[in-house]
Amino acid sequence: MITGMGGRGGAISSRSTGKQDVSDRASNSDKVIRAIGGPHIATWLDSVFIQETDGGGIAHLAAVPKWEAKGGNSTGTQGTSAKRPTLDAFGINGRAAVKFDASNDCLVWANGGLISTAQAAATVASTSRSSVSGNDSGIIFELGSNNYHSVNGLIQAYSTDGSDVDRRLLIGIGQDGDDSFELSTSERTPNIENVFVSVYDRSTNKDTLDGFINSEPITAVGESESANSTGGFAFNNNTANLGARADGGGVPLNGHIREFVLINRKLLPAEAFRLSKALMSKSGITSLLN
Repeated sequence: MITGMGGRGGAISSRSTGKQDVSDRASNSDKVIRAIGGPHIATWLDSVFIQETDGGGIAHLAAVPKWEAKGGNSTGTQGTSAKRPTLDAFGINGRAAVKFDASNDCLVWANGGLISTAQAAATVASTSRSSVSGNDSGIIFELGSNNYHSVNGLIQAYSTDGSDVDRRLLIGIGQDGDDSFELSTSERTPNIENVFVSVYDRSTNKDTLDGFINSEPITAVGESESANSTGGFAFNNNTANLGARADGGGVPLNGHIREFVLINRKLLPAEAFRLSKALMSKSGITSLLN
């Protein structure tokens, strides 16, 4: 079980396993995201869209009351007064991103507002940056009204391994106090931008979890665990949070989120690679996992 979270941690070289093709590189990155997600996009949040839907009037470091969806579910996240993150016009590589201040900043979907239909698998992708080193953890996304492993949820986060070693990516599926999780061996570099893609599938026994950082599959540390959370849990009708747990109730992110996509199915490694590359291109991220 990872401190603060509850609960689990080769290059891809051919088209059959995910290499970008000429059409990917030549096309608009948004078209690639839409082609991969298609009708399965549950929500797609893009920080540029905040300015567009606001008429361009939202100021630098102004509070973000809501983040309307660019695609998928039209119901965006809502920010509780005094817990709202801000729009940093230069947050990631000189591009707009939503800034979470490590206190209680959080954006929330109400019960069933994000996933309303029973499903056994999901994929979460995000472009983010963590501004701390040491052993601080920070949630990017958590499905569930409380700790993901106690309320039938899932998580994508920056996390520590419980010591002074600061790992970069934690992904997990939980149910009734049991969970599967993977924690990456790679360590966080403060203020380095990351595209995380996390694939969750509770239809298998044990649960299937696959994580990618900047298009490369993660290597999980020994603390990672496998469990089986298939019993009646299908991801639907949960609250969902960006930037902290339970409407700002804990494990806050100190950093930025520029883009967030949730897809209502399990992506294959080739698809996860292409999605990663499209998101990296949009934010000017070129670094591979190190």
